[in-house]
This record gives sequence, structure tokens and C-alpha cells, in this order.
Amino acid sequence: MAEPVVLPDQARGDEAGGVAAYVRRAGIDTATFTAALEPQLTPATVGTEIARPCRDTGNQDEPGIYELTCHGLHALA
Repeated sequence: MAEPVVLPDQARGDEAGGVAAYVRRAGIDTATFTAALEPQLTPATVGTEIARPCRDTGNQDEPGIYELTCHGLHALA
């Protein structure tokens, strides 16, 4: 089972969203922890990234398996 994900909106303040436990376990401060959660994956990013392979006319390969993160869409090997 994957570890729960904490979003930046849940990470406001030391006690909000269970961030305190993550901060203690990682041995870092709240600001450092929440900075690692940026940038957020937004609906605009999802739409842009999902449409990108469709617009790429040079992409003649078989459809692949992709991972979508806040850093974009990436083909998995």
C-alpha cells in the first residue's frame, strides 16, 4: 500500500493535515517539508499534459504507459 500523500493545502501550520508527524519523522522543518510538495498538479496542467502527446504529430510509436506528476507527463520504460 502506498504512503498517504499530503498536499500543500493540507500543510498549513505545524499541526494541520498531519504534517507534524511527517516533519518529525523526516527530521526537517515544516517549511522545508511543504516546499517539497510544490508545484501542485492543477487541472490546467493535467489538460495540457494529456493533450500534448495527441498534438505531437511525430509520435508514431505505439501508445505507451505514462506517469503524470506535477512536473509533467513522462513515458514509463
